[in-house]
Amino acid sequence: KIRPMGLETGIVKIKPPPDWQPPFAVNVESFRFTPRIQKLNELEAHSRIKLNFFDCLYKFWDLQGCTLKIPTVERKILDLYKLFKTVE
Repeated sequence: KIRPMGLETGIVKIKPPPDWQPPFAVNVESFRFTPRIQKLNELEAHSRIKLNFFDCLYKFWDLQGCTLKIPTVERKILDLYKLFKTVE
């Protein structure tokens, strides 16, 4: 019934009747999950700042005519953003 509209517009939103109450889908007796630790420094805002830092760093070296090679220390990649914030 709504297929022609979906083919024409590319999108269709189906709204159930207001009185429709779907059954709860999770069996609360057997459902288990493992909580995870979310470090505050890994939240989206911080990640965005870090990505912006790397973007500017790559652009800087590109303007110098060089390619940025991320250094390693004892086979571990050096976090240049963390180094920058520590030295700052």
